[in-house]
Amino acid sequence: DRPPAGFQLQSASRAASFAEQKRLARERGRRKVLQRQQTQQREEKEEGEKVAKAMASSTMQKEVKNAWTAAAGGGSRTEEAQEEEEDGEAVEGLMRTTTGTESFEEQKRLAQERGKQKAMEREVQRREQSRLAAEARKAEEEKAREQEAIERRRQEAEARRKKEEQEARARLEAEIAARVRAEQEEKDRERQSRRMKGMQLCEDAKAAAEKK
Repeated sequence: DRPPAGFQLQSASRAASFAEQKRLARERGRRKVLQRQQTQQREEKEEGEKVAKAMASSTMQKEVKNAWTAAAGGGSRTEEAQEEEEDGEAVEGLMRTTTGTESFEEQKRLAQERGKQKAMEREVQRREQSRLAAEARKAEEEKAREQEAIERRRQEAEARRKKEEQEARARLEAEIAARVRAEQEEKDRERQSRRMKGMQLCEDAKAAAEKK
């Protein structure tokens, strides 16, 4: 019942050949998978480097713009550009450290979401600063109005005091002048009376002398 020896050798040879073919096929499959992974990682790395270079170029342009703005007296934009630069560096670091399991599109989406979140946070902070600045200006204006009212009342009180002093001085001077006039008139009347008496005495003496 046994097959011939030649048939057994041929069967063993075919089995060995099939096993070798399977092994070679698995090796080729692993190499292809590895090559695809390496190609994907290389492409993602190249894309990440492109994005990093673009961000670095954009950051450099913003730094030059901020330098011109600061030289023109507009340094308020420098802080915002610096925040954007820090965001870009953070995104670049995120892309560099992200493993190959995440695609570039996912990295870009995460970077965009992070940028939107940062922009929203800056907008909220800007509005809060604007609100606080408006409240501070309102408080300063109210304080200035109160100071103006206090100064106005002080000036009005000072003006009333000076007016009252002037009126009192005028009344006192008028009273003194009236007393001086009255005393002078009294002296004039007394002097006139003495003169009249003197003239009368002279007339009487003259008349007496004529009688003798």
